[in-house]
Amino acid sequence: MVVQYFRSALRVDQVLLGDWASISLTLDVFKLPHTLAGVRLLLEKWINIIKPEYFMASVPISFEYSDENAPASAGTNELPDGAEMLLQVLLPLAEEKKLPIALKFDSPSNVDILIELCRNFPKVKFLATFLSRVNQHEVTVAANKLRIIHLYDYWWYCNNPSIIEELTQMRIEILHSVHEPALGRACTGRAHLPVELLLLWAEPVT
Repeated sequence: MVVQYFRSALRVDQVLLGDWASISLTLDVFKLPHTLAGVRLLLEKWINIIKPEYFMASVPISFEYSDENAPASAGTNELPDGAEMLLQVLLPLAEEKKLPIALKFDSPSNVDILIELCRNFPKVKFLATFLSRVNQHEVTVAANKLRIIHLYDYWWYCNNPSIIEELTQMRIEILHSVHEPALGRACTGRAHLPVELLLLWAEPVT
């Protein structure tokens, strides 16, 4: 009997980046049109292939959110940008498939982007982590007010023992729970992998 130790996530970074150079190549492999409908079909195919527990993507610092209903590229020859694909394809698909989406916000980021996403897609569960320490209090308050936000991880340079202790205490006080403090030891930053392993091995087993 094969034991499945790991569960999968579907990375959708190219969607948020609006990286049509990469997306187009993949659409061509599956003979899909270079449209929003084609991107949705592509994501549905990969959902069926890897059966993910959730979507995941890094949110670039240059990301701009627009809550307009009509795509900005409508009536033009321009390909949809990352914000359009997020709003028109990814989040509606997450709602339909009941898949949470984990977003890793670059530094420093606008917490209002996450708040607006939650307000416009109240049936989608958002897992969020922020690279910048300056965003931590605001996003923790947002998670208190919007229960579909689930904070996780202490990402990259917030993944230091003193900062982890401070942020965990803040989350306990504001959220009355720590959400996922153990994920502070997750190896989110690949360059930190050896350091994180050493920290894990150095900790006593309880």
